[in-house]
Amino acid sequence: AEVTAAVMPLFAVLAVPVMVFYANIYGWADPEIASMHAMHHKAGYLSRDAFLIRWVIYFVIWSGYALFFWRQSVAQDRSGDLKITRRMENFSGFALMICALALAAAAFDLLMSMDPLWFSTMFGVYYWAGGFVTFFAVMTLFTLFLQNTGRMERIVSPEHFHDYGKAMFAFTFFWGYIAFSQYMLYWYANIPEETSWYLHRSRHGWGWVGVATIFATWMLPFAGLMSRFTKRHRKLLAFWAVWIIVAQWINLYWVVMPGFSESFVFSPMDVTAFLGVGGIWLAGIVRLAMGNSLVPTRDPRLEDSLRFENA
Repeated sequence: AEVTAAVMPLFAVLAVPVMVFYANIYGWADPEIASMHAMHHKAGYLSRDAFLIRWVIYFVIWSGYALFFWRQSVAQDRSGDLKITRRMENFSGFALMICALALAAAAFDLLMSMDPLWFSTMFGVYYWAGGFVTFFAVMTLFTLFLQNTGRMERIVSPEHFHDYGKAMFAFTFFWGYIAFSQYMLYWYANIPEETSWYLHRSRHGWGWVGVATIFATWMLPFAGLMSRFTKRHRKLLAFWAVWIIVAQWINLYWVVMPGFSESFVFSPMDVTAFLGVGGIWLAGIVRLAMGNSLVPTRDPRLEDSLRFENA
């Protein structure tokens, strides 16, 4: 988990094209849209300088904390100094809050501002929940891969995989709850400024993508991960981990692509872009992990973690 976060500076580099060509992506950069009356109170926030400054702040927060915890953990493996453990504990509470707030604000900037006339106070949590369940899916696949290659066989037990399954199950439900709550609030209020975002994503083929999102991202994995048997079966758990990653990709596709195309038209570039960025990310993880232990060998809580059992 520390390694996957510590490659965050790499994403800062990958974000440069978005920052450079923002005018081709975001509606608020269009002078005609920016001059609309509904945009007057957003003009200070949705401007080039404010947008770029916020993204610098986001990556400083994420990269700073990710590298701090990674380096402290590696130092702890070398020395076993309890002061390092206490230092990480003292920083972790505030880090959790500030990173969560930065992620919610980044979701507004990165995705919601593509349609600058639409607004949602729940979108940050919607994006966070999808990312969190995907994180546990990725960790499940990483751990299974490491064990299949002869690593961490005596470290990670079926009890830990069971916990991975519980986390994926819980946050699948949580994502579905947030997604439904956001839609329900706009549906019963029926205010044009609020419903336009969903209305656009229910026409010209996008509605079918939305239906697929509901089943793939929420209903099916919720039912599939409910059983204790599934959580302790390696192949089934791997199947649902891959399913969740693909389903969350479909969800983001449904959120993003209607802003660029009136009708649903699938392009191979949509998949190759995802695989390309994912490949760079994986290469960064492998490069960073080389030469360091994948287990916090001198963490004072390691022994208790290895004896963990589900109730």
